[in-house]
Amino acid sequence: MIDITIKVQGFDQVLEYLAQIKRRTPEAADNTAKDVCKRMAKIARDKVAPGKSGSGALKQSINYRRVAGSKQSASKTWTVDTSGKGTMGGSPIPDDQRPMHAYYQEYGFAKHPVRVSNLSPGTLKEKMEGLGKEVITVSESTPYMSYARRKVLNKIRTISNRYIGIALRTGGMGGIRR
Repeated sequence: MIDITIKVQGFDQVLEYLAQIKRRTPEAADNTAKDVCKRMAKIARDKVAPGKSGSGALKQSINYRRVAGSKQSASKTWTVDTSGKGTMGGSPIPDDQRPMHAYYQEYGFAKHPVRVSNLSPGTLKEKMEGLGKEVITVSESTPYMSYARRKVLNKIRTISNRYIGIALRTGGMGGIRR
């Protein structure tokens, strides 16, 4: 009869490394979700008012924030908020300045007249006043969130791989070596 003995060196280190990966995976997922929401908010703000100085209430109201998680789940949820309940210049947006037209801007609306005097100060208002127009017809929406979602979803694999790679490299044993 032949006796074979196998001795594995460093097996305890391998188990510790796997335990660290297990602990770091939720952090990597949270960082990925935060980065995705941050990118979506930036793209949406740029799409709402490209080239503007950022004075519009709708543009300023697009923020990303953490949503309170459930007690059963250790994971954290991030969201892009367009409700206007965000902040403008670091302070909460007053109720009378919230952009209530966000839904219509994203999903569309019926063709309707708008008084030029009701427009926000800016290039369009100045242009229409210069032409002597008192009323203009608005008939086009500018979907900004669906556009941002499409742009970010194309990059989500790269974003998640980045944070998973960081979690693996900062785990025990110096990360995975090739």
